[in-house]
Amino acid sequence: MQIEKAHGSSSAARSRRRPSAQRLRGKGASTSTIQMRWQDRPHQQLAIASEIAQVSEAALYKAEKDGLLTFVRLAGRTLVDTVSLISFISRAEPWTASQRGAAARAKRAEVARLSLR
Repeated sequence: MQIEKAHGSSSAARSRRRPSAQRLRGKGASTSTIQMRWQDRPHQQLAIASEIAQVSEAALYKAEKDGLLTFVRLAGRTLVDTVSLISFISRAEPWTASQRGAAARAKRAEVARLSLR
């Protein structure tokens, strides 16, 4: 109460405040949200699709450009079509070790060996 008096708050000022969400819904209204598996949603937000696929949003845009994903526009938002996201994820290949560094390591070893002569 001391805080309200210090700021000059009165009952008239309190009545002008926006009503709380519970008052808008009514006392018996439920506050639960719809729980739905992501696979059952028709579209995903880019950030969520990025998290699901474990790739960056930039990678999603590249996949869309390459024709691997389908984007839709809804209420000014860019969304990822869930069916195309599932298809994109299913294209993942098993990991195998790359041989890219083998040639560079061999070259460094050769240079080191020659420098010891």
